Amino acid sequence: MPICIAQAPFSHPPPAFSIPKERVSQMNIFLAAVLGELITRSINLLIDNSCKPPTAPDVEDRLRRILLRAQVIVDEAMGRQITNRGVLQQLDMLRDAMYHGYYILDTFRYQSHSEEETKGVDLAALKEGYVTEHQNHGSNSNKEGRRLLIVVELVGTLTEDVWNRLYSGSVEHVPSGSKIIVTSRSDEIIKFGTNQPLSLKYLSHEAYWYFFKMITFGSMDPEMHPRFARMAMEIARMHNGCFIGANMIGCLLSDNIDFHFWCKVLGFLRGTIRKHVSKLGGHPFDLINEKKPAHLGRMCAPSEDFVLHYEYQRSSQEDVPEIRIQDVIYGSVKAQGKFEALGWRSRIPPYHSYINVCEIRGLKTTGTKRKRCMKNGVTLY
Repeated sequence: MPICIAQAPFSHPPPAFSIPKERVSQMNIFLAAVLGELITRSINLLIDNSCKPPTAPDVEDRLRRILLRAQVIVDEAMGRQITNRGVLQQLDMLRDAMYHGYYILDTFRYQSHSEEETKGVDLAALKEGYVTEHQNHGSNSNKEGRRLLIVVELVGTLTEDVWNRLYSGSVEHVPSGSKIIVTSRSDEIIKFGTNQPLSLKYLSHEAYWYFFKMITFGSMDPEMHPRFARMAMEIARMHNGCFIGANMIGCLLSDNIDFHFWCKVLGFLRGTIRKHVSKLGGHPFDLINEKKPAHLGRMCAPSEDFVLHYEYQRSSQEDVPEIRIQDVIYGSVKAQGKFEALGWRSRIPPYHSYINVCEIRGLKTTGTKRKRCMKNGVTLY
Protein backbone atom coordinates (compact mmCIF):
# COMPACT_ATOMS: atom_id res chain seq x y z
CA MET A 1 0.00 0.00 0.00
CA PRO A 2 1.74 3.24 -1.09
CA ILE A 3 2.37 5.87 1.58
CA CYS A 4 1.84 9.50 0.52
CA ILE A 5 3.28 12.45 2.47
CA ALA A 6 1.46 15.68 1.67
CA GLN A 7 3.53 18.85 1.27
CA ALA A 8 2.74 21.37 4.01
CA PRO A 9 1.76 24.96 3.03
CA PHE A 10 4.53 27.54 2.97
CA SER A 11 3.10 29.25 6.05
CA HIS A 12 3.79 26.19 8.17
CA PRO A 13 7.14 24.61 9.03
CA PRO A 14 8.20 21.53 7.02
CA PRO A 15 7.51 18.08 8.47
CA ALA A 16 9.92 17.00 11.15
CA PHE A 17 10.56 13.62 9.49
CA SER A 18 10.43 11.83 6.15
CA ILE A 19 10.43 8.19 5.06
CA PRO A 20 13.14 7.14 2.60
CA LYS A 21 11.99 5.61 -0.69
CA GLU A 22 13.83 2.39 0.13
CA ARG A 23 11.88 2.09 3.36
CA VAL A 24 8.59 2.73 1.58
CA SER A 25 9.45 0.03 -0.98
CA GLN A 26 10.25 -2.46 1.79
CA MET A 27 6.96 -1.62 3.53
CA ASN A 28 5.08 -2.14 0.26
CA ILE A 29 6.67 -5.54 -0.20
CA PHE A 30 5.96 -6.48 3.41
CA LEU A 31 2.32 -5.44 3.16
CA ALA A 32 1.94 -7.29 -0.14
CA ALA A 33 3.39 -10.43 1.46
CA VAL A 34 1.03 -10.17 4.45
CA LEU A 35 -1.98 -9.57 2.21
CA GLY A 36 -0.86 -12.43 -0.02
CA GLU A 37 -0.71 -14.76 2.99
CA LEU A 38 -4.22 -13.76 4.03
CA ILE A 39 -5.58 -14.23 0.52
CA THR A 40 -3.85 -17.62 0.20
CA ARG A 41 -5.50 -18.80 3.40
CA SER A 42 -8.85 -17.46 2.25
CA ILE A 43 -8.58 -19.28 -1.09
CA ASN A 44 -7.60 -22.54 0.59
CA LEU A 45 -10.41 -22.19 3.13
CA LEU A 46 -13.02 -21.66 0.43
CA ILE A 47 -11.66 -24.59 -1.58
CA ASP A 48 -11.66 -26.89 1.46
CA ASN A 49 -15.26 -25.92 2.22
CA SER A 50 -16.31 -26.59 -1.37
CA CYS A 51 -16.18 -30.38 -1.50
CA LYS A 52 -19.28 -30.33 -3.70
CA PRO A 53 -20.43 -27.80 -6.27
CA PRO A 54 -21.74 -24.70 -4.47
CA THR A 55 -25.40 -23.93 -4.81
CA ALA A 56 -25.31 -20.43 -3.38
CA PRO A 57 -24.07 -17.76 -5.83
CA ASP A 58 -22.47 -15.78 -3.00
CA VAL A 59 -19.80 -18.49 -2.51
CA GLU A 60 -18.78 -18.25 -6.16
CA ASP A 61 -18.82 -14.45 -5.96
CA ARG A 62 -16.60 -14.44 -2.84
CA LEU A 63 -14.09 -16.77 -4.48
CA ARG A 64 -14.10 -14.67 -7.63
CA ARG A 65 -13.35 -11.47 -5.68
CA ILE A 66 -10.57 -13.14 -3.66
CA LEU A 67 -8.99 -14.51 -6.84
CA LEU A 68 -9.13 -11.07 -8.42
CA ARG A 69 -7.23 -9.60 -5.47
CA ALA A 70 -4.69 -12.39 -5.67
CA GLN A 71 -4.18 -11.79 -9.38
CA VAL A 72 -3.61 -8.06 -8.79
CA ILE A 73 -0.98 -8.82 -6.15
CA VAL A 74 0.78 -11.38 -8.35
CA ASP A 75 0.82 -9.04 -11.36
CA GLU A 76 2.12 -6.18 -9.23
CA ALA A 77 4.81 -8.30 -7.59
CA MET A 78 6.03 -9.66 -10.94
CA GLY A 79 6.89 -6.11 -11.98
CA ARG A 80 9.20 -5.59 -9.03
CA GLN A 81 12.72 -6.83 -8.42
CA ILE A 82 12.07 -8.86 -5.28
CA THR A 83 15.11 -10.62 -3.84
CA ASN A 84 13.82 -11.58 -0.40
CA ARG A 85 13.48 -15.39 -0.34
CA GLY A 86 10.64 -15.31 2.16
CA VAL A 87 8.58 -12.93 0.03
CA LEU A 88 9.32 -14.98 -3.10
CA GLN A 89 8.15 -18.13 -1.32
CA GLN A 90 4.93 -16.39 -0.28
CA LEU A 91 4.47 -15.22 -3.87
CA ASP A 92 4.85 -18.79 -5.17
CA MET A 93 2.31 -20.04 -2.63
CA LEU A 94 -0.11 -17.27 -3.59
CA ARG A 95 0.32 -18.00 -7.30
CA ASP A 96 -0.29 -21.74 -6.79
CA ALA A 97 -3.37 -21.04 -4.69
CA MET A 98 -4.63 -18.65 -7.36
CA TYR A 99 -4.25 -21.27 -10.10
CA HIS A 100 -5.96 -23.86 -7.91
CA GLY A 101 -8.80 -21.48 -7.10
CA TYR A 102 -9.40 -20.55 -10.74
CA TYR A 103 -9.39 -24.23 -11.70
CA ILE A 104 -11.96 -25.12 -9.02
CA LEU A 105 -14.10 -22.13 -10.00
CA ASP A 106 -14.00 -22.99 -13.70
CA THR A 107 -14.72 -26.66 -12.96
CA PHE A 108 -17.84 -25.77 -10.99
CA ARG A 109 -18.90 -23.23 -13.57
CA TYR A 110 -18.39 -25.17 -16.81
CA GLN A 111 -18.50 -28.88 -16.09
CA SER A 112 -21.79 -28.62 -14.28
CA HIS A 113 -23.22 -26.49 -17.09
CA SER A 114 -24.29 -29.37 -19.30
CA GLU A 115 -22.96 -32.87 -18.73
CA GLU A 116 -25.19 -34.28 -21.45
CA GLU A 117 -23.36 -32.37 -24.19
CA THR A 118 -20.29 -34.56 -23.87
CA LYS A 119 -22.17 -37.77 -24.64
CA GLY A 120 -21.62 -39.12 -28.12
CA VAL A 121 -18.98 -36.54 -29.14
CA ASP A 122 -16.74 -39.30 -30.72
CA LEU A 123 -16.93 -40.75 -34.44
CA ALA A 124 -20.98 -38.10 -33.85
CA ALA A 125 -18.55 -35.18 -34.41
CA LEU A 126 -16.88 -37.09 -36.58
CA LYS A 127 26.47 -31.87 -30.96
CA GLU A 128 28.55 -31.21 -28.02
CA GLY A 129 28.89 -27.57 -27.07
CA TYR A 130 26.64 -24.72 -26.13
CA VAL A 131 24.29 -22.25 -27.78
CA THR A 132 23.79 -18.64 -26.77
CA GLU A 133 20.05 -18.22 -26.37
CA HIS A 134 19.72 -14.55 -25.59
CA GLN A 135 21.76 -11.47 -24.75
CA ASN A 136 19.90 -8.67 -23.05
CA HIS A 137 21.78 -5.39 -22.85
CA GLY A 138 21.31 -3.36 -19.70
CA SER A 139 19.54 -0.03 -19.74
CA ASN A 140 22.81 1.86 -19.22
CA SER A 141 23.70 3.45 -22.55
CA ASN A 142 27.29 4.12 -21.46
CA LYS A 143 29.38 1.58 -23.34
CA GLU A 144 31.99 1.28 -20.61
CA GLY A 145 29.43 0.63 -17.89
CA ARG A 146 27.21 -1.63 -19.99
CA ARG A 147 26.25 -5.00 -18.52
CA LEU A 148 24.89 -8.09 -20.24
CA LEU A 149 22.54 -10.93 -19.35
CA ILE A 150 23.59 -13.99 -21.35
CA VAL A 151 21.46 -17.15 -21.38
CA VAL A 152 23.26 -20.29 -22.59
CA GLU A 153 21.55 -23.62 -23.30
CA LEU A 154 23.77 -26.70 -23.40
CA VAL A 155 23.00 -28.95 -26.32
CA GLY A 156 25.53 -31.67 -25.53
CA THR A 157 27.78 -33.04 -22.85
CA LEU A 158 29.49 -30.38 -20.76
CA THR A 159 33.17 -31.21 -20.25
CA GLU A 160 35.86 -29.35 -18.33
CA ASP A 161 37.40 -28.17 -21.59
CA VAL A 162 34.11 -26.78 -22.91
CA TRP A 163 33.42 -25.04 -19.62
CA ASN A 164 36.93 -23.54 -19.47
CA ARG A 165 36.57 -22.16 -23.00
CA LEU A 166 33.17 -20.67 -22.15
CA TYR A 167 34.49 -19.15 -18.93
CA SER A 168 37.65 -17.76 -20.57
CA GLY A 169 35.61 -16.20 -23.36
CA SER A 170 33.24 -14.57 -20.89
CA VAL A 171 36.09 -13.10 -18.84
CA GLU A 172 37.75 -11.69 -21.94
CA HIS A 173 34.75 -10.33 -23.84
CA VAL A 174 31.85 -9.85 -21.38
CA PRO A 175 31.73 -6.54 -19.45
CA SER A 176 32.23 -6.61 -15.72
CA GLY A 177 29.06 -7.06 -13.69
CA SER A 178 27.35 -9.16 -16.36
CA LYS A 179 25.43 -12.34 -15.57
CA ILE A 180 25.47 -15.70 -17.36
CA ILE A 181 22.63 -18.21 -16.93
CA VAL A 182 23.40 -21.76 -18.07
CA THR A 183 20.50 -24.14 -18.74
CA SER A 184 20.58 -27.85 -19.42
CA ARG A 185 18.45 -30.97 -19.16
CA SER A 186 21.31 -32.68 -17.31
CA ASP A 187 22.17 -32.29 -13.64
CA GLU A 188 25.89 -32.37 -14.37
CA ILE A 189 26.04 -28.59 -14.80
CA ILE A 190 25.38 -28.11 -11.08
CA LYS A 191 29.07 -28.50 -10.23
CA PHE A 192 30.04 -25.68 -12.60
CA GLY A 193 27.64 -23.04 -11.29
CA THR A 194 28.52 -20.30 -8.81
CA ASN A 195 25.00 -19.99 -7.34
CA GLN A 196 22.40 -22.43 -6.13
CA PRO A 197 20.73 -24.24 -9.08
CA LEU A 198 17.08 -23.72 -9.90
CA SER A 199 15.08 -26.77 -11.04
CA LEU A 200 12.30 -26.03 -13.51
CA LYS A 201 9.30 -28.31 -13.16
CA TYR A 202 6.24 -28.90 -15.29
CA LEU A 203 3.26 -26.73 -14.50
CA SER A 204 0.64 -28.13 -12.19
CA HIS A 205 -2.63 -29.19 -13.80
CA GLU A 206 -4.34 -26.06 -12.47
CA ALA A 207 -1.58 -23.74 -13.70
CA TYR A 208 -1.58 -25.46 -17.10
CA TRP A 209 -5.31 -24.87 -17.46
CA TYR A 210 -4.81 -21.17 -16.64
CA PHE A 211 -2.08 -20.98 -19.32
CA PHE A 212 -4.15 -22.89 -21.89
CA LYS A 213 -7.23 -20.75 -21.22
CA MET A 214 -5.29 -17.52 -21.81
CA ILE A 215 -4.01 -18.78 -25.18
CA THR A 216 -7.34 -20.18 -26.33
CA PHE A 217 -9.70 -17.39 -25.33
CA GLY A 218 -7.40 -14.36 -25.26
CA SER A 219 -9.50 -11.25 -24.74
CA MET A 220 -12.75 -13.24 -25.07
CA ASP A 221 -14.52 -13.88 -21.76
CA PRO A 222 -14.91 -17.67 -21.22
CA GLU A 223 -17.89 -17.06 -18.94
CA MET A 224 -19.84 -15.84 -21.95
CA HIS A 225 -19.18 -19.13 -23.76
CA PRO A 226 -19.57 -21.93 -21.17
CA ARG A 227 -19.89 -24.73 -23.73
CA PHE A 228 -16.58 -23.76 -25.34
CA ALA A 229 -14.91 -23.37 -21.94
CA ARG A 230 -16.05 -26.82 -20.83
CA MET A 231 -14.63 -28.43 -23.97
CA ALA A 232 -11.41 -26.43 -23.59
CA MET A 233 -10.97 -27.84 -20.06
CA GLU A 234 -11.31 -31.39 -21.36
CA ILE A 235 -8.92 -30.75 -24.24
CA ALA A 236 -6.36 -29.23 -21.84
CA ARG A 237 -6.52 -32.32 -19.61
CA MET A 238 -5.57 -34.53 -22.58
CA HIS A 239 -2.26 -32.72 -23.18
CA ASN A 240 -0.51 -33.86 -20.00
CA GLY A 241 1.14 -30.48 -19.51
CA CYS A 242 2.69 -30.35 -23.00
CA PHE A 243 3.63 -26.75 -23.92
CA ILE A 244 3.77 -27.52 -27.63
CA GLY A 245 0.26 -28.90 -27.47
CA ALA A 246 -1.01 -25.89 -25.52
CA ASN A 247 0.38 -23.40 -28.03
CA MET A 248 -0.60 -25.46 -31.06
CA ILE A 249 -4.15 -26.45 -30.06
CA GLY A 250 -4.83 -23.20 -28.22
CA CYS A 251 -4.03 -21.12 -31.31
CA LEU A 252 -6.02 -23.52 -33.51
CA LEU A 253 -9.14 -23.23 -31.36
CA SER A 254 -8.71 -19.47 -31.05
CA ASP A 255 -8.68 -19.15 -34.85
CA ASN A 256 -11.77 -21.36 -35.25
CA ILE A 257 -14.49 -20.34 -32.79
CA ASP A 258 -16.95 -22.91 -34.07
CA PHE A 259 -18.68 -25.38 -31.75
CA HIS A 260 -18.81 -28.24 -34.27
CA PHE A 261 -15.13 -27.82 -35.14
CA TRP A 262 -14.19 -27.95 -31.45
CA CYS A 263 -16.26 -31.12 -31.12
CA LYS A 264 -14.35 -32.69 -34.01
CA VAL A 265 -11.01 -31.75 -32.41
CA LEU A 266 -12.09 -33.20 -29.08
CA GLY A 267 -13.28 -36.45 -30.67
CA PHE A 268 -10.10 -36.74 -32.76
CA LEU A 269 -7.88 -36.24 -29.71
CA ARG A 270 -9.77 -38.89 -27.76
CA GLY A 271 -9.39 -41.42 -30.56
CA THR A 272 -5.72 -40.59 -31.22
CA ILE A 273 -4.69 -40.91 -27.59
CA ARG A 274 -6.67 -44.13 -27.11
CA LYS A 275 -5.11 -45.67 -30.22
CA HIS A 276 -1.60 -44.54 -29.29
CA VAL A 277 -1.84 -45.95 -25.77
CA SER A 278 -3.25 -49.29 -26.95
CA LYS A 279 -0.69 -49.80 -29.72
CA LEU A 280 2.46 -48.16 -28.36
CA GLY A 281 1.79 -48.25 -24.63
CA GLY A 282 2.26 -44.57 -23.90
CA HIS A 283 0.62 -41.15 -24.12
CA PRO A 284 1.71 -39.31 -27.30
CA PHE A 285 2.24 -35.99 -25.52
CA ASP A 286 4.48 -37.67 -22.95
CA LEU A 287 6.69 -38.80 -25.82
CA ILE A 288 6.74 -35.26 -27.21
CA ASN A 289 7.85 -33.90 -23.83
CA GLU A 290 10.61 -36.53 -23.79
CA LYS A 291 11.74 -35.56 -27.31
CA LYS A 292 10.72 -38.94 -28.74
CA PRO A 293 8.74 -39.71 -31.93
CA ALA A 294 4.98 -39.66 -31.51
CA HIS A 295 2.24 -40.90 -33.87
CA LEU A 296 -0.55 -38.32 -33.99
CA GLY A 297 -2.56 -39.07 -37.13
CA ARG A 298 -4.54 -36.60 -39.22
CA MET A 299 -8.12 -35.53 -38.58
CA CYS A 300 -8.97 -34.95 -42.27
CA ALA A 301 -7.03 -37.96 -43.57
CA PRO A 302 -7.65 -41.03 -41.37
CA SER A 303 -5.78 -43.25 -43.82
CA GLU A 304 -2.49 -41.42 -43.15
CA ASP A 305 -0.14 -41.67 -40.20
CA PHE A 306 1.45 -38.40 -39.06
CA VAL A 307 4.71 -38.86 -37.13
CA LEU A 308 6.31 -36.08 -35.10
CA HIS A 309 10.02 -36.98 -34.95
CA TYR A 310 11.82 -34.23 -33.05
CA GLU A 311 11.97 -30.48 -32.49
CA TYR A 312 14.65 -27.83 -32.81
CA GLN A 313 14.66 -24.05 -32.68
CA ARG A 314 15.61 -21.18 -34.94
CA SER A 315 16.33 -17.57 -34.07
CA SER A 316 13.95 -14.77 -34.93
CA GLN A 317 16.22 -13.73 -37.82
CA GLU A 318 16.01 -17.10 -39.58
CA ASP A 319 13.35 -18.19 -42.05
CA VAL A 320 10.73 -20.65 -40.85
CA PRO A 321 8.46 -23.07 -42.74
CA GLU A 322 5.12 -21.72 -43.91
CA ILE A 323 3.34 -24.97 -42.98
CA ARG A 324 2.14 -25.16 -39.38
CA ILE A 325 1.78 -28.37 -37.37
CA GLN A 326 -1.88 -27.67 -36.63
CA ASP A 327 -2.58 -27.20 -40.34
CA VAL A 328 -1.15 -30.65 -41.07
CA ILE A 329 -2.96 -32.46 -38.25
CA TYR A 330 -6.30 -30.65 -38.35
CA GLY A 331 -6.31 -29.13 -41.84
CA SER A 332 -6.20 -30.35 -45.40
CA VAL A 333 -2.54 -29.61 -46.17
CA LYS A 334 -1.18 -32.03 -48.75
CA ALA A 335 2.26 -33.38 -47.91
CA GLN A 336 4.12 -36.66 -48.20
CA GLY A 337 7.30 -38.08 -46.76
CA LYS A 338 9.53 -36.09 -44.40
CA PHE A 339 9.25 -32.31 -44.12
CA GLU A 340 9.56 -29.48 -41.62
CA ALA A 341 6.67 -27.58 -40.07
CA LEU A 342 6.36 -24.68 -37.67
CA GLY A 343 5.32 -25.77 -34.19
CA TRP A 344 5.02 -22.38 -32.46
CA ARG A 345 6.69 -19.03 -31.99
CA SER A 346 7.79 -17.82 -28.58
CA ARG A 347 6.09 -14.64 -27.35
CA ILE A 348 9.00 -13.63 -25.11
CA PRO A 349 12.64 -12.78 -25.91
CA PRO A 350 14.56 -14.05 -27.77
CA TYR A 351 11.42 -14.93 -29.80
CA HIS A 352 12.63 -18.29 -31.08
CA SER A 353 10.62 -20.35 -33.54
CA TYR A 354 10.27 -24.06 -32.81
CA ILE A 355 10.45 -26.29 -35.86
CA ASN A 356 9.32 -29.92 -35.99
CA VAL A 357 10.66 -32.60 -38.30
CA CYS A 358 7.59 -34.54 -39.43
CA GLU A 359 6.65 -37.43 -41.66
CA ILE A 360 3.42 -38.56 -43.29
CA ARG A 361 3.06 -42.24 -43.98
CA GLY A 362 0.28 -44.20 -45.57
CA LEU A 363 -1.30 -46.69 -43.21
CA LYS A 364 -0.81 -50.31 -44.21
CA THR A 365 -4.07 -51.89 -45.16
CA THR A 366 -4.41 -55.64 -44.76
CA GLY A 367 -7.05 -56.81 -47.19
CA THR A 368 -8.95 -60.01 -46.51
CA LYS A 369 -7.50 -62.84 -48.55
CA ARG A 370 -10.08 -64.76 -50.51
CA LYS A 371 -10.16 -68.46 -49.94
CA ARG A 372 -9.21 -70.69 -52.81
CA CYS A 373 -10.45 -74.19 -53.55
CA MET A 374 -9.90 -76.66 -56.34
CA LYS A 375 -12.76 -78.19 -58.26
CA ASN A 376 -12.25 -80.28 -61.33
CA GLY A 377 -8.74 -78.84 -61.72
CA VAL A 378 -10.02 -75.24 -61.76
CA THR A 379 -9.06 -72.75 -59.06
CA LEU A 380 -12.16 -71.12 -57.59
CA TYR A 381 -12.21 -67.90 -55.50
